[in-house]
Amino acid sequence: GASLLPVAATGSGDRLSTTALPPLSQRELAVLDMVAQGMTNQEIAERLTVAVSTVKTHLNNICGKLHAPNRTAAVTIARHLHLLAAP
Repeated sequence: GASLLPVAATGSGDRLSTTALPPLSQRELAVLDMVAQGMTNQEIAERLTVAVSTVKTHLNNICGKLHAPNRTAAVTIARHLHLLAAP
């Protein structure tokens, strides 16, 4: 079966709820790492030899899995969960 990532705190202020997060695929982790390096969707697409729309799909999946509103938040959450190395 699929393993779950460590539990992450979601919410704001003092009210935090915890949710088990679905795992990111190796490709999603690779895309997220490139985002963390400051690469644009176009640059990521060229590096992976895929369409920009494919990169956007990966990012949408990543944000959904991490409950992140945008790519910057996804990187921050991934670093907090030790899915990415600290800067």
